[in-house]
Amino acid sequence: MRFHDLRHSYASFLVEQGAHPKEMAELMGHSSVQITLDRYAHVMPRLQTALADRLDAAYRDVPPAQSRDRAISHLPTSN
Repeated sequence: MRFHDLRHSYASFLVEQGAHPKEMAELMGHSSVQITLDRYAHVMPRLQTALADRLDAAYRDVPPAQSRDRAISHLPTSN
């Protein structure tokens, strides 16, 4: 294993743990967040499913807003 491989594994681990790109840039010693995003963006798409799952869980038990219910109940019906 080369040093670069170890460094890449570390960056991938940071992504998997939800590190913010700015934090990663600082930890990796990159001069900008853009460098971090350019080099490790290929690891980040896997996080979309995890984010969708977390959002779903956060809003699963939230009751609908009352104003939304009233707006829907006043929609004209076609008879």
